[in-house]
Amino acid sequence: MMQNYNILDELEERGLVLKSVKGNRFLYIAEPPTKFAELLLRQESILKQLLPVLALVQGNKTFHPRIKLYENEDGIKKVLTDSLNAQEKIRRDFASVENVIEVLGLRFVNNQIKERVKRGIFVRSLRCVPQGSKISEKDWYLKKENKDLLREVRYLDKGVQLAPLIMIYDHVVAVISSKEESYALVIESADLSQALKVLFDIAWNQTNR
Repeated sequence: MMQNYNILDELEERGLVLKSVKGNRFLYIAEPPTKFAELLLRQESILKQLLPVLALVQGNKTFHPRIKLYENEDGIKKVLTDSLNAQEKIRRDFASVENVIEVLGLRFVNNQIKERVKRGIFVRSLRCVPQGSKISEKDWYLKKENKDLLREVRYLDKGVQLAPLIMIYDHVVAVISSKEESYALVIESADLSQALKVLFDIAWNQTNR
């Protein structure tokens, strides 16, 4: 019985019931349902005021770097798919396109590009052409003008060769190896990703268009 009185007293504090005394007894009278609606609206208003503060507190949490290694095809594809969830709307890539297609397949790569464009993620890509390659700029993935694909491409000097695809976005550095080594590595580190973004931008600005 005491527990019931505690609940009623709490409801009284919230303005949902009225309490009166009659002799040695307490009488509790329920307020109209509109009082409950008013209480919810007040709580909603308070929550809206607190949300920016809570977000600020959460944003100040210490970021702990993480490393993930994938060594099967599904895991490797997951790394590229996860890049589509980037908060930043620009992704920086070092890429050897032939190697990427060899690992993931042209159909998968094309589907990823379509989904990336749909999500409005722009790619700035520094690329190399493998020595002895038969491909040329007539191939879609080597064309410099890819505005419809939200992509800008510049080419590294012919002597520069890169086997893996390296993607830099948010706090993430993601590496997809050549088919020979067949792995994907994801490093979540604010310091590393920021440093590589700076180095990428330096290389980008010094590369011929």
